Amino acid sequence: MEIERHDAEQPVYVEGGDGISDDWLRDEWWRANNPGASAARGVLCAMAAAAILWPALIAAGFWVWSLFA
Repeated sequence: MEIERHDAEQPVYVEGGDGISDDWLRDEWWRANNPGASAARGVLCAMAAAAILWPALIAAGFWVWSLFA
């Protein structure tokens, strides 16, 4: 599957525009033109969230192991 690129210019700040909307527009442009990187960012965020659970899972494993040792 080939990714279709539209060769769109990255949005620039608008005179008198509000900075939050401009930042959002640039971020949306980046995500639309870099789908693989956006997916990778999602995977990294999911892994970071799961990293909090690993110590608890390991501790529970040691606790269960200690019950039978």
